[in-house]
Amino acid sequence: MDEDYYYFVREYLVSANVGIKDIEFSHISIEEYFGSNESDLVEKIRKEMIAENLWIKVVEDRNGRLISVLRKDDVIEVVELLFVHESKGQKISFTLDMESDGTRRLFDLIPILFQARSKETTFFVDEMERSIHPSLIHQLLLKFSQNWKTKGQIILSTHETSLLDQDIFRRDEIWFVEKDKNGSTDLYPLSDFKEHHTKNIRNGYLSGRYGGIPFLGDLEKLNYNQDAITE
Repeated sequence: MDEDYYYFVREYLVSANVGIKDIEFSHISIEEYFGSNESDLVEKIRKEMIAENLWIKVVEDRNGRLISVLRKDDVIEVVELLFVHESKGQKISFTLDMESDGTRRLFDLIPILFQARSKETTFFVDEMERSIHPSLIHQLLLKFSQNWKTKGQIILSTHETSLLDQDIFRRDEIWFVEKDKNGSTDLYPLSDFKEHHTKNIRNGYLSGRYGGIPFLGDLEKLNYNQDAITE
């Protein structure tokens, strides 16, 4: 319902080239959505929204699916976001639960990118690259980092080494996490190392130059092939 946010979401999803050509909304009356057999649940939702003076509420239906319910005066509707794809010139609309893990993950991150653009807020994101192609998350963070209008901050953990890029992060913004054999964890920044800004940080990290790589143990001792059938 926020026009600025709507176009922001649309631009990101279309630009990400995940197959989405547009987004739209379906509106259906709450009575039609739940059916006559769920009149008790419909009335319960209606009373709660009126009593709490809510114009929108996220509720769970009988199947455990989360839905958005919108109230306009005495009319209550179920509003669903649809993602429009095209196949052979025909438009096909998918609900969010029909989209891939990567698209859903991207949709989760968009509110952060939107709010950080205009609010002095810090967001913490665990494994930001999860389910997203490395090239896409690289470009998203590069655009975020290079936008001088951005007011917010994102603190993220990641295992994606392609993000070790000095075009995205300053050296004092890249921190390594290393766990010793006693289970203690140390955090230290890349700025502790004297590196030129043109240095390939990713290759240096993978070669063990900065530490922060896992103890792989002696994998040669694994005997997972000992029961293999030989001809």
